[in-house]
Amino acid sequence: MNVRNFTANSIGNLFSQKVRVVIMKPLKGKIHSIFRSVINIELDGDLYTIGKPKIGNGPFTVLLDQIMDDLNLIGLEQGDLVLIDEKGILLKNFVLIDLSNSLIWNSEWQMPPELEEIFKIVPFLKDFVLQEGNLDGIGALLIRDANKREKVFDNKSQGLILNKAIPLIEKMLEGLRTYSASFWCDLIEFVGLGPGLTPSSDDFLVGFLLTFRYLEVFNLVKLPKLDFSDFDDKIKCKTNLISASGVIQAANGQPFELIRDLLQSSFSGNRIQTILSALRLMDRGSTSGTDILTGIIYACQTFQAM
Repeated sequence: MNVRNFTANSIGNLFSQKVRVVIMKPLKGKIHSIFRSVINIELDGDLYTIGKPKIGNGPFTVLLDQIMDDLNLIGLEQGDLVLIDEKGILLKNFVLIDLSNSLIWNSEWQMPPELEEIFKIVPFLKDFVLQEGNLDGIGALLIRDANKREKVFDNKSQGLILNKAIPLIEKMLEGLRTYSASFWCDLIEFVGLGPGLTPSSDDFLVGFLLTFRYLEVFNLVKLPKLDFSDFDDKIKCKTNLISASGVIQAANGQPFELIRDLLQSSFSGNRIQTILSALRLMDRGSTSGTDILTGIIYACQTFQAM
């Protein structure tokens, strides 16, 4: 089989760190999952992503140069061998991704939030999500109209998820308000609620945690200390590896480009960029983007009340 060559435009800073430690022999992993725009690789129990430019950068992500191929159709399968060194990624011995000229994308926060804008953004984001978002997930908690809200809760599957979510969210928020270590235990209990590749509760937590980690970097708030070593394992036991990776990265304050852009534009008062970032985020999955935005809104409301 002829080798197919691709070029990486960028590599996330934490993926790059993993690659740079390769000295004597390449890292060995396997393909975890393949989608139209994404190939996920499993290395040492953690997930790394190769994707088209449209998915945006991430700390553990390699973005390919402009590519039209459906990544599902290039001949790779789940479980195929992956070899990685500082020069490239070899998939199933015939797909080679050149890393030699890739730019390193830094996942650090770049712009301090403006306190006044945090208080202004909540009603704006709420209205936008209610108008443009997919409310078939946990985003339905934002619905204010009593009749519409009643219809959602009457939906057997969605109503069941929302009725479970409400007390779990409140329990988690209480732990946060009292600066209790129970916050992290309650958060773990909330993980994995809802159907789909990334359950609604997990997407909500990604938005919620990254908002607080962003505020924390600039000393506006402080989350309870995350001090138990098996946190990652507990998250992975509650949900699939793709979704768990997002929650773990958010808990560690490692943002994806789409969410970082949204938060920084929102908290600097740039409404046009906020809308553009929100629309890009909503393009992810069916309800994922809306559920992430709902988590951001809840985080802002909680911060205001603290």
